[in-house]
Amino acid sequence: MNPVTLWTSRLRLRELEAGDWPAVYAYRSDALVKRYERFFEPNIEREVRELLRRAVEDRQQEPRLRYHFGVILCESERLIGECALLRIRRTLDEAVVGWMLHRDYWRQGIGTETGRALLRFGFETLGLRRIQADCSPDNIASWRLMEKIGMQRVEDEDTSALDTLCRYEYAISAEQYQRLPPIP
Repeated sequence: MNPVTLWTSRLRLRELEAGDWPAVYAYRSDALVKRYERFFEPNIEREVRELLRRAVEDRQQEPRLRYHFGVILCESERLIGECALLRIRRTLDEAVVGWMLHRDYWRQGIGTETGRALLRFGFETLGLRRIQADCSPDNIASWRLMEKIGMQRVEDEDTSALDTLCRYEYAISAEQYQRLPPIP
């Protein structure tokens, strides 16, 4: 299959490649970037190599279920993060999205641009019915970003269970997406 590339005003989201290893390792090995991860892999090098292997392999699937993108800052052509859209196998009309950015690029609207690009791709290109995401309740920046791009919290899990597994779930339907104001 042909690689997919998404564009925003400042970003190019292109599919991850094996050669992205140094840049991906740079932010994935930062404990501050990973502090809200649900599943922690102690061997970051193995985690990054597996992610990139899977990203290349996933391009060959039919039907295509997973898209793993590198977030490239256009002005410098630097890979500064990653994002993904993972279709839910049982329906193929729903997906989960997520993102991770190098901390030097936080609080600059890049996460918002990335999230909006994933929604646009999911709804306008893939014809999805619903897109969801989740995050730790402590990750205020992430859940605010989800709200900023039009997603709504749909479930608060019981915090009496293991606190590390408590997640906020957000979602947006195709109908809700259509009602959002145009993206500049």
